[in-house]
Amino acid sequence: MQPLKGHVVSVPAGSVVPITTTREISSNSLLQGQRVDFVLGSDFYYNNKLIAAAGSTVSGTVTIVKRATYGNINGRLKIAFTQIVTTNGLEIPINGVIKTNDGSGLLVGGTKMDSTKEYVKGMAVGS
Repeated sequence: MQPLKGHVVSVPAGSVVPITTTREISSNSLLQGQRVDFVLGSDFYYNNKLIAAAGSTVSGTVTIVKRATYGNINGRLKIAFTQIVTTNGLEIPINGVIKTNDGSGLLVGGTKMDSTKEYVKGMAVGS
């Protein structure tokens, strides 16, 4: 019997994973508890080891959603990321949110969706 080959890598909290949207992300169309998928925008390495290749799926769940209103109240959206599924099918559990300036992971958009769309096109997940 051949011994198993491979290695275990722990990626520390605060590591950034570059993701790209595959569809519009909007507080107007998403529901709390809804699953959302993103794509890894480039290969993700840690300590010179490939963790997940570009094109891997990054999945999460909408945890906060509040629609923008006409009274100039901004929409709010937060997604908790739970796993990466690599291009070869390996499932990697993660615990992450979208990296925001204040560290909350809460996206706050204006009533103009164009600004929010531009922001989330090339976002990062802190895990």
